Amino acid sequence: MNTLSTVLAVLIILISIAYPIFYWKKKKNNTHLQVGYKITFVIVFVLLAVVVFNLLA
Repeated sequence: MNTLSTVLAVLIILISIAYPIFYWKKKKNNTHLQVGYKITFVIVFVLLAVVVFNLLA
């Protein structure tokens, strides 16, 4: 159980770091107003958060 929690926590941290990097690259290419990557990050982050909250409950 601890290993799964650790892996999920690391994934959330990586996603939190990856989002600004992707945003910066999109802004550099002037495509930062597209919502596709934002929706993808939000869905993945929410799904990981739900799994973590279920593990803690």
